[in-house]
Parts: sequence; structure tokens; C-alpha cells
Amino acid sequence: MASYSPGFVSLLTSQNGEFSTQEESNQTELRTVLEMEDKLNKQKLLEKLLEKSGPLSEMEMSLKLKLISEMLG
Repeated sequence: MASYSPGFVSLLTSQNGEFSTQEESNQTELRTVLEMEDKLNKQKLLEKLLEKSGPLSEMEMSLKLKLISEMLG
């Protein structure tokens, strides 16, 4: 197994620390984008259910009520 100088090991450690912070930031940003996308998809689905002419099936009505409940609460 190779032996590395203490300076090299410390350089890798500091770079990994910075990378880890950047990675956490990217993950947080990605999570935020995915949550916004999910919310937008639910809004579009609710719009389609509200625009639908004719009576809704029991499943559609249940979904509509669930989506409204999520958006209000």
C-alpha cells in the first residue's frame, strides 16, 4: 500500500470537506427543485380534474379532494 505525505493527505481532506459542503448544497437545491416540480404536477392534475366536464368517478373525486386538502394544509 502506498504511503502519502501528511501535506498531501491534509490537502485531500480539505478538498473533500469543501466538496462535501458543495455536495450538500447541491442536494438541498435538487430537493427544492423536485418538491416544486411535484407541487406543480399536482396543481396541473387538479386543474384537469376541475376542468373536466361531466361527473367525476369516485376515484377522481377522492383524488380531487386529496389534492385540494394538500394545497390548503
